[in-house]
Amino acid sequence: MHRLADRALADAVTTSVRESAFERIESDGLVSIEQAAARASLGRAVRLRLPLDVLVEPGFLAHVVEAMRDWGAEPALITYEIPAATGRDAVRLRRVARALAACHFGCVPEEYALAS
Repeated sequence: MHRLADRALADAVTTSVRESAFERIESDGLVSIEQAAARASLGRAVRLRLPLDVLVEPGFLAHVVEAMRDWGAEPALITYEIPAATGRDAVRLRRVARALAACHFGCVPEEYALAS
């Protein structure tokens, strides 16, 4: 990626963001991971809420790590809101949350995040 074009995109994305302690991004796809990384590369704290099926996809964590490297973003600036799950999905989601935490991302239960 071209760093100048990336920074211009990140700047354009953040100009429409209201001022707050963090920005919440809700999405149904992997594009929001790129958006979160772009904002984090500018020092913005981001909370990212993705659907369960995206979080438990086999390539999810690799995509997250690649986006962070591409943007040069700090993982600690991104907090993932983890949805409630049961059965096999709960086990898979727990693994994903542990892996995200090991990479220094924040993780909070979705119910808690919605209340804050």
